[in-house]
Amino acid sequence: MTTVYYDRGGIRITERCMELHGQCYPLAELSRIEVSPPSGVLAFLRIRRVWELWAEHRGVVTLIFTSRSERIFGQVRRALMRAREARPPQHV
Repeated sequence: MTTVYYDRGGIRITERCMELHGQCYPLAELSRIEVSPPSGVLAFLRIRRVWELWAEHRGVVTLIFTSRSERIFGQVRRALMRAREARPPQHV
């Protein structure tokens, strides 16, 4: 049985994959996940604030998710972290 951590608005996060509008990022292939909060004058003025979620995917730093909603961004980020924590350790 697949555990679903988030499933709204074309975004689905399970213990295996983060799927965004048809693009699938297997969690086993994501590392160094980082948040880039809004910055600069426009963010200070609360204009065009965009939250970004970056990760290393197959050796390339990739923008995997953006949102103008801090609430939705937080929900997606937390779901991704919970899904990664629930995965069994990978043996090399």
